[in-house]
Amino acid sequence: MSLGTALRQSVAVALLLALLLLSRQARAAACCLSATSFGVGRLLVWEDFAIGLSLGHARVLGEWDAQGSLHLNPPGYSEGITRAQLWMIVRLHERVQAQVWVPVLVNDRWSDDQHQIAGNMGDVGARFAWNSCPSAPSRTCHRWL
Repeated sequence: MSLGTALRQSVAVALLLALLLLSRQARAAACCLSATSFGVGRLLVWEDFAIGLSLGHARVLGEWDAQGSLHLNPPGYSEGITRAQLWMIVRLHERVQAQVWVPVLVNDRWSDDQHQIAGNMGDVGARFAWNSCPSAPSRTCHRWL
């Protein structure tokens, strides 16, 4: 083992020990990311509203039979589903937030000689949240109604 390698390993061990022995417990809310990070969540203390669009798409590769075997689509056939969900969160009061979301689903099917595209709205939703301790935003004190 060379001197450089031994030195790097010693530094790595010293840093690891320092992190383990000198670290303190961190206190934060379980959902301490902004609502805009992942979609419908909750607003942070400095946010009054958030609007977003969540998009997703999946292709159907085939079907599973009763024995658990996958049978791939025949050549020339393709099927997929696209989902777009508009969402919004608004702070109504220091302690109250309202949320709504509107999903739209589109299904597409293609074969060698035919194609079909169909879509519709999904399940529209709403939610209200009440924060039981507004003066302590770093604690986990959010209640869903």
